[in-house]
Amino acid sequence: MAYRNTNPSDNPDSSDSMVERLSAPEYVIPPPSLSVWQYILGQSTEKQVDKMRKTFANTAAGLGRQPTQEEVNVLCDITYKEARTVALMMPLGIALGAAMAWRGRATYRFPLYQPKFVKFDPEVFPSARATYFSGPTARIAWHQMRFSLYTVLAAFSLAPLLASYGTSVAIATAARDPRLANFRNDMKPARLVEFAAEQMPTAMLLKQRERCVSAIRQLERDLEQLQSEKSKAESQDPGRAEMAMKRFNEQEHKTKERIEDLHKILAHLNQTVARRGGDSLGSDGDVTSRTNDYESLSASGSAGDMSLPSAPRETPAPEANSGWGWGKQSSNSQQGWAKVDSDSLDYDDASPVASGAKSTPRSSSSSGTSAWDRLRQSNKAPQSRPVRPVDSGNDYVYDGPARQMESEKDRAQREFDRMLERERQSQEGQGSGRNSRW
Repeated sequence: MAYRNTNPSDNPDSSDSMVERLSAPEYVIPPPSLSVWQYILGQSTEKQVDKMRKTFANTAAGLGRQPTQEEVNVLCDITYKEARTVALMMPLGIALGAAMAWRGRATYRFPLYQPKFVKFDPEVFPSARATYFSGPTARIAWHQMRFSLYTVLAAFSLAPLLASYGTSVAIATAARDPRLANFRNDMKPARLVEFAAEQMPTAMLLKQRERCVSAIRQLERDLEQLQSEKSKAESQDPGRAEMAMKRFNEQEHKTKERIEDLHKILAHLNQTVARRGGDSLGSDGDVTSRTNDYESLSASGSAGDMSLPSAPRETPAPEANSGWGWGKQSSNSQQGWAKVDSDSLDYDDASPVASGAKSTPRSSSSSGTSAWDRLRQSNKAPQSRPVRPVDSGNDYVYDGPARQMESEKDRAQREFDRMLERERQSQEGQGSGRNSRW
């Protein structure tokens, strides 16, 4: 018995505008030949035919026409074969379940459970308190339960594998079958998206837009790699280069067509989202510019080319770092003093120079003075806290009374100047680039 779809308005998935543009279908959907396993799984001829009727109604939107009878026959055969492949989960599950049940029959092993024979007694079923079977009948009941559980587990484990295999075979067959050449050429993804976008919720449209942008960027990267390989193939010998160039040109043409189709799909998705008010896109005239901005943003996010901001490199001016415990360098390496500037996080509490003087910005006119003069000038700045020398003469603490601030500051300054002078004389006497410690 054949089934004819003569009323496209009965299809709940079709829109009125699309039905008005397409003519009424004249094809006949052939019924499937169901296997025993398909009947066991609850499949029926009516369900299969109804599924194909909805599939062809949606396919007509992408084709822009109704499929021919030959195309319907080929697609039905491919789809019915895929359903029969998935139904093989039943016989394969039974066989695998029987093998696993037979293997663990001695210990009455269940899926993911091994009885310890403490409370478990295979001579009674299901338990000693509520016994329905005993003796050999109870053992048969236990083995039957084990077999059923193993069969169900094996069938559900094989179902995803068989479904993936059947879908892959169906796609490969539809892509190579010469009878579907016109079908593949007329199938336009932009038409199909235009038909389906009106029925999608806004959240799904936004996800589809992100996927579309990612697909465009991936194809653009593939196109760049293809062009690079094409330039390398041109340098080969003429015999091999001609065949390689022909293959590269075909792939490049297909990739460019695919990118162009995806750009059309992206533009339509943006228009649909903007019309619904689900995005910050403006009017229809502003869609193109906003689409380009969204593509650029998505490209930078997917490519992962964001980099951390780098600190600006400045040429350090030679200066002395005021602080105790720092090594002094010779006159040939005086620029090393500038590596620790006034903004450095290394703060020495023992320095006689106040923290306020350290953070004071230096003017450009100080570059002509020596490091010793700049150090003395910085020490003349007002101290935020008084210092008091301890017995060692090298460490200072900031707990002196306010009345002794001036005298102790002068004493510390004189001591510091003497040490700087001794260090300078020591370096001039040595005449080498070695560092010395105070």
